[in-house]
Amino acid sequence: LMVARALARGGKRIILLEARNRAGGRIDVLPESEFGYAAEAGAEFVHGAAHHTRDVMREAGLSLTVLDGTGWQAENGVLSSSQRVTPNADEFRRELIALKQDLPVAEFLARHFGDPRYAELRYAITRMVEGYDAADPSRASTFALREEWMGRGLGQQGRIAEGYGPLIAFLLDDCRRLGVAVYWGAVVTSIDAAQAKVTVRCRDGRFFAADAAILTVPLPLLGSIALPEAAKDVAAAAIADIGFGNVVKILLRFSSNWWAARTSPDMSFLFSRAAVPTWWTQHPDVHPVLTGWLAGPRA
Repeated sequence: LMVARALARGGKRIILLEARNRAGGRIDVLPESEFGYAAEAGAEFVHGAAHHTRDVMREAGLSLTVLDGTGWQAENGVLSSSQRVTPNADEFRRELIALKQDLPVAEFLARHFGDPRYAELRYAITRMVEGYDAADPSRASTFALREEWMGRGLGQQGRIAEGYGPLIAFLLDDCRRLGVAVYWGAVVTSIDAAQAKVTVRCRDGRFFAADAAILTVPLPLLGSIALPEAAKDVAAAAIADIGFGNVVKILLRFSSNWWAARTSPDMSFLFSRAAVPTWWTQHPDVHPVLTGWLAGPRA
């Protein structure tokens, strides 16, 4: 939607092929009847500066709700307020700064923090890489971790107060206003290139001819599209260099937010060593819904 809108603004005639029957991809808003509000089955938060997201939010007249509230920890059946202080953080930071050659995070931890006394540090860093980045520590770049944590930082976390749904609706309406032709259920299976033209074919037999094609599919789906020979190596390199991880997101709706009595009314996150280690509420909203998050290799 962002690419189509930008090109249409530049005077290009755009055909947008969407495999689903809705816009948004991994932004997926559930009907209010299911959870009592427009719950986010996919993307939910706005992380850090997110300049592009905030620019579009301003255009659409949407607002940001900054995350606050208290974090809690569940350990051996005991609930306690948690500030999530990373043990040996100063030493970890010094080793990160001193690192000259990139390593996978797991290898970096094994080399520099393999001693049993660093067990809590290894667990905390591994949990962050798997949970926040949905990455495999045996493959994730330590340099990337260093840039994320010590460069720009994770930044302010928030939610779109009105939800991601209105953001997608705004972009789709803007595309249509600019003359973008949108085709639903158009599952692309191949792209052929010949004589400075491309032909895009869909699973249902439809095909479209154009001067160029821009692929914005998620990386796991890129391999399912037959590409021209010249583009295959580029696609393979993109998949290998960028990488992707798995996530399981679970939404549970209750008759009341019972956890407020056991923790605090402003509990926002709950962390544990359980099979699903991360949970959050809709605070400051009081919807009786808990969201579970399991990411990375275990997902």
